[in-house]
Amino acid sequence: MRGLIRDRHEQLYGGRLDDKLVYRKGISKPLNEYTKSTPPHVRAARMLDHFDGRIIAYVMTTAGPEPVQKRSDKPLDYDHYSDKQLAPIADMVMHIFNKDYRSITTNQMNLF
Repeated sequence: MRGLIRDRHEQLYGGRLDDKLVYRKGISKPLNEYTKSTPPHVRAARMLDHFDGRIIAYVMTTAGPEPVQKRSDKPLDYDHYSDKQLAPIADMVMHIFNKDYRSITTNQMNLF
């Protein structure tokens, strides 16, 4: 299990999972009605010249969310995907073994 987690972590940071990092999220109301807060998928949709759909496909970059149709040269935010996608899944399984995602991917030894 540890090997699988380390391998997936290395694939992520090595750019080998980039095509799998696209979020797809529905937008339930007109973009101009999001006034109190602006979720990432709404920020990405607002970057488009024209958005009439209900589903936005976007990625998280180091500059924030970007629609896949209008990607900049900003690198993908691998830390975001590691923290928000890989870690929660790995932690659900690894808690059985008294381990967590961070201890496995940072090579820290448990001294106690």
